[in-house]
This record gives sequence, structure tokens and C-alpha cells, in this order.
Amino acid sequence: MDSDIRNDGVLVNAITGLGTKKDKSEYYALRSPKQLSEAELEALYYDPLCRRVIDIYAEAAVTEQPTIKLGEVTEGYDDILKSFENYLEDIDFYSYIEEALKLQRIYGGAALFLVLDDGLEPSEPVVPERVRGVADLVPLSRREIVPNDYNFLNYRKPELYRISTSKALTQENDLNYLLVHSSRVLRFDGLFLPWRQRLLNEGWGQSYLQPFYEVWKRYRGATDGMATMLNEMDLFVHKILQI
Repeated sequence: MDSDIRNDGVLVNAITGLGTKKDKSEYYALRSPKQLSEAELEALYYDPLCRRVIDIYAEAAVTEQPTIKLGEVTEGYDDILKSFENYLEDIDFYSYIEEALKLQRIYGGAALFLVLDDGLEPSEPVVPERVRGVADLVPLSRREIVPNDYNFLNYRKPELYRISTSKALTQENDLNYLLVHSSRVLRFDGLFLPWRQRLLNEGWGQSYLQPFYEVWKRYRGATDGMATMLNEMDLFVHKILQI
């Protein structure tokens, strides 16, 4: 292979142009990738390979239930733990966690809204002593729950969230959204995004399908092309006739 040494001592390749102005790597350029819309992300989830990217980690996270311990061993310690574990099973807590994780990975953000029986408005912070129980758990994607006020210092934990609804919630509230305090929300953020891009994403992170999309597109295009070639191939059959 022909090669030469430039005046600056750098070894260059005379055939490929590596290290010279003919170097093919000089033609690489950065471009902003196409940002997938929510409808496109939902359509990708129908593909078995993309579904696996979303589901496998969310399902693995709740395959084995965590070990629950109290701060100190007191009288009836085991009974308290058993009672709490039974309570989590009764409200199907881990199924809600799994659903929230799938929404997080599809959309780039999700939350689990805790509907608490505490006699307070949803926009008020939780007072643990007033909580009598959990009335419901509501998994929401980032399209349904949006930070109401946030900046680069507290974007991961804004004071209030705004839950969008399709109709008025109560007779007293004619708005199409509900303000809830962050202490009533379990947040599941997406992939990290720099602040400027996060602003364009309403304070949330990036979908796990976004960086996977370009690779998936090339893979799916190659496999579909091969399938088409096989279907369109002419099949020759050779026979030997015996006389």
C-alpha cells in the first residue's frame, strides 16, 4: 500500500486519501436528528423489536419485588411488613409501576399520580399524618401531565404539575386541567436532555425510542429489502430426463 510522510510528520495514505484533503472522513457532518412526534412514537411501539426495547426493562424492574424494611425492629415488626406487602398486592401497585415505566420509555417521561384520601386539595402538599389511604394510582405519560412551573434549577421537581383532562373535573372547576402538588406525583423522567432541548420538550426527557430509531430504520429497511429480493427472484428448476 502506497504511503507518504507529510512535512508535519503525519503518515498519510496515497490510495484512500486518509490524512489528506481527500480524506473521506472530512465529508462527515453533524445534523440535527428528526424529532419523533408522539404519534410516531406510538406507531413504533407496534413494531415487535421496538416494543421489546420498551417492555423488557419495564417488566424486568418488577419481576422481583423489593425487600421492605422498617427503620427499627419494633413489636409486631413482621406482621406490619406482611400487612403492608399485602396492601401493595391488593392495590396492584407493581402493575402500575410497570405501566408508568413503559410510558416513560415510550414518551420520554411519565408519572404516577397518587390519589390520596387525606381531605386536602390536590394542589396542596401531602401531610403524612392526614393520609388515611391511597384511593387510586393513575399512570400518566408526559402528554397528560406537564410541569406547571420549572426552571433549570428545579426542572426535575417542580412545585406543581398540570394534569390535562378532556372535560371539566368538577362543577366548581371548569378548567380542562388539574393542578397537583409534586409530593403527590412519582416522576419517571426520560433520557437526559440539555436544558435548551428540555424546554422544547415541556420539561421532560427524551424517549428511549428516539436514539434507537435511526438504527431500527436501517435494520428494518435492510430486512424488508432482502425479503422483497427473495420474493422476486426467479427460481430455475433443472431436471434430468432418463431415456
